[in-house]
Amino acid sequence: MSLEAVAVVGVGHRLPGDDTAHGDGPDGHTAWTGSTRRLLGEAAAEALPEDRRSPGDGVFLALGRATDETGPGDPLPALRQGGPAVVLDAARCPALLAVRLAWQSVRLGDCDTALAAAGVGDGAAAVALKRLDRALRDGDRVLATLCGEAEEREEGDGTEVIGPDAGPLAGLARIVGLLREPLGPFPLSLRAVGADGTGTSLRFAAPPPRAPEPPARVRATPAPVRREVVFAFAGQGHQWLGMGRELLRAVPAFREAVERCDAAVRAETGWSVLDQLTDDAAGPRLSRSDVLQPTLFTMQVALAEVWRSWGVRPAAVVGQSMGEVAAAHVAGALTLQDAVTIQVRRSALLHRISGKGTMALVELSAEEAEREIAGARGLVCVAGYNGPASTVLAGDLGELERILDRLEARDVYCKQVKDTAPSHSPFVEELRADLEAALAHIRPRPAAVPMYSTVTLERIAGPELTGAYWIRNLREPVRFASAVELLRAAGHEVFLEISGHPVLQEAIQQCLEHGGRTGHVLASGRRAAELRSMRASRDALAALGALPRRGLTPYQRALAPSLLRRPEGALR
Repeated sequence: MSLEAVAVVGVGHRLPGDDTAHGDGPDGHTAWTGSTRRLLGEAAAEALPEDRRSPGDGVFLALGRATDETGPGDPLPALRQGGPAVVLDAARCPALLAVRLAWQSVRLGDCDTALAAAGVGDGAAAVALKRLDRALRDGDRVLATLCGEAEEREEGDGTEVIGPDAGPLAGLARIVGLLREPLGPFPLSLRAVGADGTGTSLRFAAPPPRAPEPPARVRATPAPVRREVVFAFAGQGHQWLGMGRELLRAVPAFREAVERCDAAVRAETGWSVLDQLTDDAAGPRLSRSDVLQPTLFTMQVALAEVWRSWGVRPAAVVGQSMGEVAAAHVAGALTLQDAVTIQVRRSALLHRISGKGTMALVELSAEEAEREIAGARGLVCVAGYNGPASTVLAGDLGELERILDRLEARDVYCKQVKDTAPSHSPFVEELRADLEAALAHIRPRPAAVPMYSTVTLERIAGPELTGAYWIRNLREPVRFASAVELLRAAGHEVFLEISGHPVLQEAIQQCLEHGGRTGHVLASGRRAAELRSMRASRDALAALGALPRRGLTPYQRALAPSLLRRPEGALR
């Protein structure tokens, strides 16, 4: 996972002496005058003209006077339209802090564009920042790329220090002056120190070379980018002996969810999922679909519960093959009892055909896979479309092995999916009557979370998830790639795979990147590193701005009113 690169796309400056007017405030600081507001507005307009602004832009200001009022004295009100906004007391903070906060906001995805500006008495300066990929796409002139103090630095880089005596405008004025030079003094490191000794650093690097202009073409209007998380539930294949044990020991939410599922599965089958997860001797039973699938379902429900306990709630869900059952339950469309009934009874019937065929993953496009199986006499079919270059085949064991041998001879990646029956193939037809009887009493409910179906390629309302739907889910090809495309078209770009070990990450990434798009795909469990993997993904979600924001600590709340020009009740 990588955070967004940030570009400097504009600078503006009005030096002291440019038609200044002074006024003395009662607190000893320079009071805002009409002239100062005008200078700040002009510097901001030079850095970020009106026709390049949008309602979600961030605004980070360092001003020569900090009060709790708004209204006529509030500078640049036209820019405050919903994006992140902070106003700092310039006399108390390092001279680069506004730029640093703007950089963080763009880098973490809170906004695509941000303006950092300072205005004190008779002078003003402004710097406009933008996501680098968007700046290049929009044809902006990139003056530099911006890094923070945590980024890598080259040995021997000199750092220019701007002390508190230089004044509140010094940091932004220095950036403006340096970036107006024809080629820029890259790399450039600046560090500003405030009156209290605290400091902040920034590093400027050369802009990337401009690519040749692409031919003009008509583009569809993209959906707004959404940083909420999509839970993607994997199908079979992510199992490993020992999965869940670390989480059972260390995470109460996981154990409680497993125990709830265990009780429901035990009532249907007479055996214990908890025993399957904790007893090495039970391992061989996981090769049976009627044991494996309820166990994987339990893992997925429990993993989702851990994420919820950490404050990560899905904005939408999608499921691949059997993973769609857990997705429907987490979305609220199936009770736990109905979800367990579907998973247990379907997998028990699947076990009847497990010796007749199997499934395999091949690194081929859908069209290439269709050509490859054309001579299989109908004994092998495409069972799933995972991504632009990832397809699942299902069918007769002998015929499928011959196809895999041919692909291996051509050095095409392929592998048989472990412990699978020939789902999503004509072999399922012989089970139809028994499936209809077994699933006749499923009573779905309206979904509380949007669910995108790999069967119908529609957003599921919930009541349509009857027994008939789950027979189609087992019999028809899994159109997972198309469902991811629907989610991407709706603006979703952060996906969290819910599985014991990643099996969908690469396919989802392929789907997101197909056609030059971007996105982020994170894992839940990982073989022999369950808790570490989940914590790493949680940190990544926080960096992406996809976690709910926590309130201020008491210490922060005590300090904030002196730094921000807004009432305490309005602080986020």
